[in-house]
Amino acid sequence: MIIGAGPGGTALLDIFSKEKGISVRGVVDNNLDAVGIKLAQSLGIPVFSEVTDALESSGNCIIFNMTRNQSLSDIAARHVGVGKVIGGDEARFFWDIISRLQALKNALWENQVRLQAVLHNVQEGIISIDSRGIIEDANPAITGIFGYTQAQLVGQSIQPLIPELINVIHDVETNTKSRKGLSRYREAAGFHKNGEQLPLEINMARMALNAAMHFVCLVRDITERKQAEAKLIQLALYDQLTGLPNRTMFYERLAFLLPQARRTKSEVALLFIDLDGFKAVNDSMGHGIGDQLLQEVGKRLLASIRESDTAARMGGDEFIMIFSAM
Repeated sequence: MIIGAGPGGTALLDIFSKEKGISVRGVVDNNLDAVGIKLAQSLGIPVFSEVTDALESSGNCIIFNMTRNQSLSDIAARHVGVGKVIGGDEARFFWDIISRLQALKNALWENQVRLQAVLHNVQEGIISIDSRGIIEDANPAITGIFGYTQAQLVGQSIQPLIPELINVIHDVETNTKSRKGLSRYREAAGFHKNGEQLPLEINMARMALNAAMHFVCLVRDITERKQAEAKLIQLALYDQLTGLPNRTMFYERLAFLLPQARRTKSEVALLFIDLDGFKAVNDSMGHGIGDQLLQEVGKRLLASIRESDTAARMGGDEFIMIFSAM
């Protein structure tokens, strides 16, 4: 029961009305147009103009006297007992504490809303796992990476998605050294719902919550980056016309094979091929036909060697082949 529907009583009513465990029996004020009375009416809480009527209606409860009239506290005390009446400075102090707690609660709620907004809009997948490898939560970006809905993931093992993490979690739980290096980025294979394998970059952190270990993973699909890296390697080490290894890769393979041949006392053979009359083909039939000829030569060279051998294009109409006896 709240006596007084002024600023203090209204603020207290606003706070109490939002708490599920608190039931306000009524609000008392001789001014039925007071702000607190209007608020109580909108919430379906009984309102009274006389303290005695309110006390007789409310029964045994705690009384908050938010007025400066001590006599109202005395009247309430005769009905419910002195220990159940909070008034004067004590009521204002109580109101101040409750107000601060409510403000803190609102601030925590706002922070939670902001955090959820960030988690739901960030591009990286975020997934939390317990110490058994069971998924506890996942943000929407995870759906885009793996093709599962959040509801399909929560409560399931991480193993079908990222098998490697089960071993990582086990190592971290049993090995102190593993814990120190846990937050470093690692690459791992992931699996989409359709069975497609995905290259992933994962940053995994370990945290203690309620005496239990949990893991939070930032997951990024790096398929495009891997494709770009493969393209750069292709451009750097392979001839773009024939697809054969270029001069650079030829020398790298030769530099690798020669020391091996010396150690094993085996042989490495080189075969240099130059196309006679190629310039005449270009001059008479055009460079397009000349390119087709070079491509056909490359195909035939590849078809004539073993996997351990190398056929490379050195440039122009020059080709070279490496044959290893190892």
